[in-house]
Amino acid sequence: MLRLLWQNLISNAIKFRDPARPPLVRIACERGEEGEWEFSVADNGIGVEPEFADKIFIIFQRLHSRETYTGTGIGLAMCKKIVETHGGRIWLDTDYTGGARIRFTLPVHEDTEDTEDTGHEDTGHEDTGHEGIDS
Repeated sequence: MLRLLWQNLISNAIKFRDPARPPLVRIACERGEEGEWEFSVADNGIGVEPEFADKIFIIFQRLHSRETYTGTGIGLAMCKKIVETHGGRIWLDTDYTGGARIRFTLPVHEDTEDTEDTGHEDTGHEDTGHEGIDS
């Protein structure tokens, strides 16, 4: 689900680019005020007016016609569901100018070691990249 979250946020940053300049996407992460991880995806695209800050996270709510920008209108609603399912929150940073910046938090799990995580449990078996398939 987190992969889908990142795919949606990054693809939106590219999709809603300003046609007058090459797209620029910045991803950042830091500890938030409440001790959680706070992530942001910022772009130099067309931006979102502050009055639509809540609307963009509602399923099937589009700010543009389908002729202007393709899509179903579910991407950011799905992002919101994913972040909230993981115990975080997501919002449009209305103070950001020069494009759009979506911010979201995820809780810190204190029992997680500060080492590289491959995302796979150590089962003593070689990882073939094919989950559920016997090799």
